[in-house]
Amino acid sequence: MSGLKLFYFILFGQSISLLGSSLTGFALGVWVYQTSESVMEFTLILVASTLPGIVLGPFIGSWVDRLNRKSLLVGAQAGSALIIMGLAFLYYYDLLRFWHIAVIVSLGSVFATMLQVGFTSTVTLMVPTEDLNKANAALGMVLGLVQLAGPFLAGKALDTIGISTILLIDIVSFSFGLGTLLLASLPSTPAK
Repeated sequence: MSGLKLFYFILFGQSISLLGSSLTGFALGVWVYQTSESVMEFTLILVASTLPGIVLGPFIGSWVDRLNRKSLLVGAQAGSALIIMGLAFLYYYDLLRFWHIAVIVSLGSVFATMLQVGFTSTVTLMVPTEDLNKANAALGMVLGLVQLAGPFLAGKALDTIGISTILLIDIVSFSFGLGTLLLASLPSTPAK
């Protein structure tokens, strides 16, 4: 599998993983507010889930260019899965504290930035020049849909199935992202 088909295959897995992460990210903020009734804690979670990716983004961008893309993407996806598993473990055993969430969402922001920068920079390696517009349009559409659908679905899910099931859904969603990356053969030179 190569070219646009490879891109769509990986995009499928990444979109499911991104949706799971979006569910968790939004639901965690709301859950923190519901359990603490603190607007400040809610705000700090939002900042912790955004600021590290913004601050470290330029450094991650230059770092991505020097690494094997597949290893980077698999590592970032696995790292994201592990921190959510850790969060679920802490929640399940009633050990979860505010500072755990702040640290975990900060790490999640770094892994998400690694995934986004790594994947977008890999598009030119996978997709022939004549198909780049299609690939970039599909990527933009998926990212936009996830940004819209994630919070909407998370609000409904938090009311009906609770934070523990949302965490489980996110963990399962990572298997799609990891699975497609592990099955794919990513080229190391640009597609022609």
